[in-house]
Amino acid sequence: MLSVAIAITAAVAAFVAGLLEFGWGSGLLWALVGPIVFVLLMRRTRKPVEAGRVEIEKHLTARRFERAIERLEGMRGLARWQPLLGSQIDEQIGAIRYAALDDPAGARPHLERARWKGVEGWGMLGAGLYRRGQFDEMQKVFERATKRHPKEALLWGAYAWCRLSKGARAEALDILARGRKRLPSDERLRRMQLAVQNGKRVHMKAFGNDWYALRLERMPEVAPNAPSPSHPAFRRRGGRAR
Repeated sequence: MLSVAIAITAAVAAFVAGLLEFGWGSGLLWALVGPIVFVLLMRRTRKPVEAGRVEIEKHLTARRFERAIERLEGMRGLARWQPLLGSQIDEQIGAIRYAALDDPAGARPHLERARWKGVEGWGMLGAGLYRRGQFDEMQKVFERATKRHPKEALLWGAYAWCRLSKGARAEALDILARGRKRLPSDERLRRMQLAVQNGKRVHMKAFGNDWYALRLERMPEVAPNAPSPSHPAFRRRGGRAR
């Protein structure tokens, strides 16, 4: 990232200048110019990033998904200055392509490039591989996802559902047991585990729109066919370009 590189360069230059002029103490003190430069550079990009977020939210609300993707692509230049923004852009594009446009193949490269994916990004990547019949890769993705986000019931539930749907009941029970160790009070995982143990049908509606956005099951008829822009994958979170 240019902002990080510039800040480090400024800190090193200031440290060397202070060291040569006055000694170690001054060098270390002068090196604090690095964090100051970094903060100033981040402030410089904050306004255009926020303006982009607002426009993207409007496109999503109006279901102009391709326009939202175009706007996200247009923000890539800012990613050179703001750490993590590039990953956030890719995850957002992947989520829109997967959940809104039902394009798991088009979503996959974006979700894979997003190094710091959230729960939705991991879930969509794993679910997309399942839908394409790439079960070994799906398993690897869900294993990584549950290690990165062990306190997220959706990932454990979706992983177990995928294994169960292919007839791997024992594997599904093992996944649910591991999930319940991490989330012993989660009622959704408890009911799911009991259903699998008793050979009953597993119902996932308790996970709500988060589950239906994975497109592993159809939404109930009373709901829209496509996930709403209010789905968490489309919301703003912290510093994300959402």
